[in-house]
Amino acid sequence: MVTIPAARRAFFQMPEPRSRFLFLCSSECCRQLSTPPQITGVNYHIHVSEDGRVDDSICRRPHFKENNRYEHHTDCEWVEDDGEADATPRQGETAADAKARVAKRSLKAIVDIFDPGQDDEEVMPKTTGDGAHPPRQVSEGRARGNSKSSGGAGGRRESKVKSKDLEALVDHYCEARDSFDLETFKRIMLEVKGRGVISLRSYFLPSEYAKTGVGGHVYWGRGYLLPRNGDGLELQLFNKTQNKSATITVPPEVVKTAKSQSYIEQILSEHHQFKHFTFYVLGVFTPVQEKEGMTVELKDLRRLVIRRGPLR
Repeated sequence: MVTIPAARRAFFQMPEPRSRFLFLCSSECCRQLSTPPQITGVNYHIHVSEDGRVDDSICRRPHFKENNRYEHHTDCEWVEDDGEADATPRQGETAADAKARVAKRSLKAIVDIFDPGQDDEEVMPKTTGDGAHPPRQVSEGRARGNSKSSGGAGGRRESKVKSKDLEALVDHYCEARDSFDLETFKRIMLEVKGRGVISLRSYFLPSEYAKTGVGGHVYWGRGYLLPRNGDGLELQLFNKTQNKSATITVPPEVVKTAKSQSYIEQILSEHHQFKHFTFYVLGVFTPVQEKEGMTVELKDLRRLVIRRGPLR
């Protein structure tokens, strides 16, 4: 099972010339059919900008969508549940909450439940590396609003999209932020494992508001790549944290052993072309006494997402 960001990372891990992947439906019932339906991966083969788009000329956000040449099983998760579009307030909901719930289903990138733990080995698509035979992967989750209901009355019960992929959560956050008015955006909820249900907006916190040694948020900020000495990374943030200069550091051994090393290296290799990068990080800021600054030191590259800013 792969998310669209995982497919993106795997694509850029392959040597050139690269070959696009083939994706199978995420529902087991569909994969048991005589002709398993394929799902289309959109724009995962292009790097993403800070607003969630792939570039200025191709504005479609990376996502999975239904391939109309294939029929799905009636119990497939890609079959639309008519109840998802019902704006009638449910128990405990206000009218504004119901509006936000329905609005959320229109997004291409959705995460309902996020697990910030990163203990498991990242699932990366297996590739031939030579571009000759595109491998088949299984799409994770479904793109709501792309399918017509074929299951008749009653439909399939609504499911929750779970993910450990920080980049998938960042895609969800950026699309929701850019798609909705502020009042609706404030009511988009996220269940965080070990924390409970909170607003998506409050889970993402600008790095200048971070407190020393306190986590529990995705901190974000704009900045640039500092000159490198070896394989390690040091990313300088424009805004200060606790009134001190703030950086994100990734030790050389972490960079060298990361499965997504080539993907990150390609993004950063273009740093002279952009005014800045936007960084999203899961971690805690700690003091750096010798530099009188603050830093987040990462032990896993999966806890860092980098988005390109505008061209110079």
